[in-house]
Amino acid sequence: MAEWFQVFDDERVLVSVRTRARRLVVAFALVSGGLVALAPLSTLVAPAHAGLAALACGVVLTAYAAWLLRRLGRLHRRLWRIELSFRRAVAHDAGGRRVALAWQALDQIDVRTDGLVLSGRTTLGRRVRLHVAASMPQFARFAHRAVEYAEAFGRPVWVEGQPWEAIDVTSIHPGLRTGSAVA
Repeated sequence: MAEWFQVFDDERVLVSVRTRARRLVVAFALVSGGLVALAPLSTLVAPAHAGLAALACGVVLTAYAAWLLRRLGRLHRRLWRIELSFRRAVAHDAGGRRVALAWQALDQIDVRTDGLVLSGRTTLGRRVRLHVAASMPQFARFAHRAVEYAEAFGRPVWVEGQPWEAIDVTSIHPGLRTGSAVA
């Protein structure tokens, strides 16, 4: 039997990730081309230090490549689509990966100012933290639906890293104190 999903997506994320990835790769190509050209030229300028210059170029190129790989990995993990059903949440990232998280396997849901984080284990037992950015269109509808499903399955709901039961609403809205006049 087919499962009904409510879909929330933001194709702007895909465009942004592709543009940033393209810029990073072009910059890496330019810098690595410059470093590769610089190493042999250093033998003409300072033959005594040619080995040291080649080694320095290699170290810089390796460090830059490692940074680039981490940055590209982070970019490709950005979620652009999430599907909610009564049984699970299915997230799609910009790298083309799909992660399903059943509500029973959810450890907690954390509502933050920068988005919403679903933490739990996949059916294969892998720990995941799905961060849905607040900039996603229809984020408010998505967050309300996700919190409804989490509460329906008895999963803990947190707000800014604290259980929602522990939050003092009067500190956020002083007008709610007892005896205060409401305008």
